[in-house]
Amino acid sequence: MKAREFAFVDCSGDDQCAQRWNRTRQYIARHSATRIRRADAVEIETGRPLEAGVVYLWATRTPAGPGSERAHIRIKGMCKGMYGMDGGPGLLYAQCAEQIRCIEMNFRSFVLGRLKAP
Repeated sequence: MKAREFAFVDCSGDDQCAQRWNRTRQYIARHSATRIRRADAVEIETGRPLEAGVVYLWATRTPAGPGSERAHIRIKGMCKGMYGMDGGPGLLYAQCAEQIRCIEMNFRSFVLGRLKAP
């Protein structure tokens, strides 16, 4: 899926990683239907919605390796009702997948957009 290619960014150094992680938090707050319920240096997580067909998001920040100044930031989305009890596509799969695809496609440009020189 092409959208997955846009659902991550890399960073290097404390300042750049902090800026990109902050932008990730802003992006999640703007695009998740539920509030951020947990956020720390390695994970941002929103609450799960009560309603079906509603997108919720989370992100992870993973160091490239022990002692590395580089990190990999990835955003993921889910939607209540997206999968059935058997683990296969649920009734709302197509609707949910399209919402998540749009969020993923715009993630990288949002996070990197503000970091460009004026």
